[in-house]
Amino acid sequence: MRPLSRGPGPSEFSLRVMCPTGQQFSFSGAASGEFLVSGVKCAATYLNTSLLITATGFLSESEARSFFQKLQRAVASVSLVERIDASFPIEVRAPDRKANFSFMPNDRRCVEHGWPDTSIQPWLIDNRGAWVYPEHEYVAIEDSNTFIPNFTYPFTSFLDKISATGQENRSAPNDEVLLLAISCYTHAVRSTQWVWGFLLAVMTLEMLATQTPTSDSTRAAAQRLAEFAKLEYENVASVNLARIKACVNEAKRISKKTALKELVRGRLRKRKIKHAKA
Repeated sequence: MRPLSRGPGPSEFSLRVMCPTGQQFSFSGAASGEFLVSGVKCAATYLNTSLLITATGFLSESEARSFFQKLQRAVASVSLVERIDASFPIEVRAPDRKANFSFMPNDRRCVEHGWPDTSIQPWLIDNRGAWVYPEHEYVAIEDSNTFIPNFTYPFTSFLDKISATGQENRSAPNDEVLLLAISCYTHAVRSTQWVWGFLLAVMTLEMLATQTPTSDSTRAAAQRLAEFAKLEYENVASVNLARIKACVNEAKRISKKTALKELVRGRLRKRKIKHAKA
């Protein structure tokens, strides 16, 4: 916990917004700078794999909250256009609790920050998300650390395994799809973003799955659905009938679901046989 606000003085509110960046993204060059949004000067710092944006001088909390939405819109827009992996907080909060203990009189951090050398029980915010707080009150910030795990593997062991595998004499050309699938799969299983890892693993399986013809019953059902959609929604302007028909007709061609099931079952069978022999 450390002092954050200015302390007693004219009524004024400040905004503090922390935008985490992706695990595989970072800003280069200068680590800090300033910019304007709707005439308000903001300061930005790249700190602990996050973009910290601060602005001050708001006359009320509602004014700061209104500006937060403008700032949110501006940052999200640039993030989308420039493909910047930075997550802007959805909502802004105000301090609603005081610390369970007080700063002691003559606390060095308070004195250096310009607070009086008396016992102070401050309002609290933390260093994640977005906050609006009164500069004219005693407000402190609770720091928390984010740890990003890294996977490691012995370099020499990796080279030894390449050397051992490279002794195999195979003259057949490598399959391009298989090489790409291997790259995607190894990235998926090492990702600490679990949802992304799962989706990438499924995509990898779909790449390897053979697309098998859809069954007669599925094609017949798809045909009936397409005819029903045309009958019911042809004259309804708010319904995108073409999109509905395109989605339904896709089921009449191939079945990746069946191919994916067979691929997984085949790999499981091979693994069971391998373990049984072992």
